[in-house]
Amino acid sequence: MRGIGKVARNERTKLQATSFNAVGLGFLAVGVIQPAVVGVLTIEGAVKLVIAGMVAYIFHRHAMRLLESLED
Repeated sequence: MRGIGKVARNERTKLQATSFNAVGLGFLAVGVIQPAVVGVLTIEGAVKLVIAGMVAYIFHRHAMRLLESLED
Protein backbone atom coordinates (compact mmCIF):
# COMPACT_ATOMS: atom_id res chain seq x y z
CA MET A 1 0.00 0.00 0.00
CA ARG A 2 1.35 3.43 -0.92
CA GLY A 3 1.64 6.27 1.55
CA ILE A 4 0.03 9.58 0.83
CA GLY A 5 1.87 11.99 -1.43
CA LYS A 6 3.33 15.40 -0.76
CA VAL A 7 0.30 17.24 -2.12
CA ALA A 8 -2.06 15.28 0.13
CA ARG A 9 0.15 15.92 3.18
CA ASN A 10 0.19 19.64 2.36
CA GLU A 11 -3.60 19.72 2.00
CA ARG A 12 -4.03 17.86 5.29
CA THR A 13 -1.69 20.34 6.99
CA LYS A 14 -3.61 23.30 5.52
CA LEU A 15 -6.91 21.82 6.75
CA GLN A 16 -5.52 21.34 10.26
CA ALA A 17 -4.15 24.89 10.29
CA THR A 18 -7.49 26.25 9.12
CA SER A 19 -9.29 24.35 11.88
CA PHE A 20 -6.96 25.63 14.59
CA ASN A 21 -7.27 29.17 13.26
CA ALA A 22 -11.09 28.90 13.23
CA VAL A 23 -11.11 27.77 16.87
CA GLY A 24 -8.86 30.71 17.72
CA LEU A 25 -11.21 33.09 15.92
CA GLY A 26 -14.09 31.63 17.91
CA PHE A 27 -12.30 32.38 21.17
CA LEU A 28 -11.54 35.86 19.88
CA ALA A 29 -15.16 36.51 18.96
CA VAL A 30 -16.66 35.19 22.18
CA GLY A 31 -14.00 36.38 24.60
CA VAL A 32 -12.83 39.67 23.17
CA ILE A 33 -15.21 41.10 20.60
CA GLN A 34 -18.48 40.23 22.34
CA PRO A 35 -17.64 41.97 25.65
CA ALA A 36 -16.38 45.02 23.75
CA VAL A 37 -19.64 45.25 21.79
CA VAL A 38 -21.80 44.81 24.89
CA GLY A 39 -19.78 47.52 26.64
CA VAL A 40 -19.81 45.94 30.08
CA LEU A 41 -16.28 45.60 31.38
CA THR A 42 -15.73 44.50 34.96
CA ILE A 43 -12.55 43.14 36.52
CA GLU A 44 -13.84 39.60 35.96
CA GLY A 45 -14.72 40.47 32.38
CA ALA A 46 -11.26 41.95 31.80
CA VAL A 47 -9.61 38.77 33.08
CA LYS A 48 -11.79 36.65 30.80
CA LEU A 49 -10.98 38.98 27.90
CA VAL A 50 -7.24 38.58 28.45
CA ILE A 51 -7.48 34.80 28.82
CA ALA A 52 -9.64 34.45 25.70
CA GLY A 53 -7.22 36.66 23.77
CA MET A 54 -4.27 34.55 24.86
CA VAL A 55 -6.02 31.29 23.94
CA ALA A 56 -6.94 32.75 20.53
CA TYR A 57 -3.31 33.76 20.00
CA ILE A 58 -2.06 30.29 20.98
CA PHE A 59 -4.38 28.61 18.49
CA HIS A 60 -3.36 31.07 15.77
CA ARG A 61 0.37 30.54 16.45
CA HIS A 62 -0.12 26.77 16.32
CA ALA A 63 -1.83 27.14 12.94
CA MET A 64 1.08 29.25 11.68
CA ARG A 65 3.61 26.65 12.85
CA LEU A 66 1.69 23.96 11.02
CA LEU A 67 1.84 25.99 7.83
CA GLU A 68 5.59 26.40 8.21
CA SER A 69 5.89 22.63 7.80
CA LEU A 70 4.46 22.67 4.27
CA GLU A 71 6.67 20.96 1.71
CA ASP A 72 7.86 22.53 -1.51
